[in-house]
Amino acid sequence: MSDEVSGPEGDDETEKAVWKTRITFKAGYDANGDVLNTKSFLEVLGCDWRSTEMSDALHEMATIAFDALGPRQKKAFQYICVRNTGRSGTRVPDRAPYKFGMNHTWYEKYKDHPKFEDLLDDWNNYPDLEEFHSSNVVVQEVVMEETRAEEE
Repeated sequence: MSDEVSGPEGDDETEKAVWKTRITFKAGYDANGDVLNTKSFLEVLGCDWRSTEMSDALHEMATIAFDALGPRQKKAFQYICVRNTGRSGTRVPDRAPYKFGMNHTWYEKYKDHPKFEDLLDDWNNYPDLEEFHSSNVVVQEVVMEETRAEEE
């Protein structure tokens, strides 16, 4: 549910080199020639339409899934995904998210915009599932449990 890009838009070689150097630093690597020539990166663009809570949950699930892979499976991944670069994609999903998954401020701003009005036609019509209805309470409970565990 995220847009991933392997470089800047366009074919300008200078822009590509600048992008790769910037993304290399964002990934925590030194941008020496060896890293630039041996590593491949995907920039994970932010989704302005999606709630922070939903983005955090999806990123956490992706991390858990990757950590559960064996060494051979991990080695098969050819790209290093780099998040939180400050760039956002403009693609909106074809299916409306549940209310907890949507950024309500973004929705209010764009619901009547000609570019999005057909896509947003059924947004804000899907109430949260019972499990997500009190998600903020669940997050608070987890934080409280972690705090108690640290105190013990």
